Amino acid sequence: MKRILFISAILSVLLAGCADLRAPSDRTDFWGSPAPAAAATMTIVVGPETKHVNLIGGDIVRFVVGDKSFTWSFDGAYFPAAVDISKVSNGLLQRPLMAYVESNPMYQRNSN
Repeated sequence: MKRILFISAILSVLLAGCADLRAPSDRTDFWGSPAPAAAATMTIVVGPETKHVNLIGGDIVRFVVGDKSFTWSFDGAYFPAAVDISKVSNGLLQRPLMAYVESNPMYQRNSN
């Protein structure tokens, strides 16, 4: 009986750790915040063939969709993550566009 409880506890800890790798789909504030276009450090033109973008936490990106644009600062606390940009596009994107956002290496701890 003790062995089953021990294994259950270990599995619970492991599963809880895995859950942290996914960004919550209903909390866009974990991914960052809107930003003024002048603050953008890069511009990405989204065309029909654009399926995903690769970014680093801290990037401030101006997304151009047709003749309109929006800017998002990926300054959230939940990276690495796969973020659906359409959820923060104020309706400009009518289809999912995944941004794969890595943690910024500048803020990672050195194991030495």
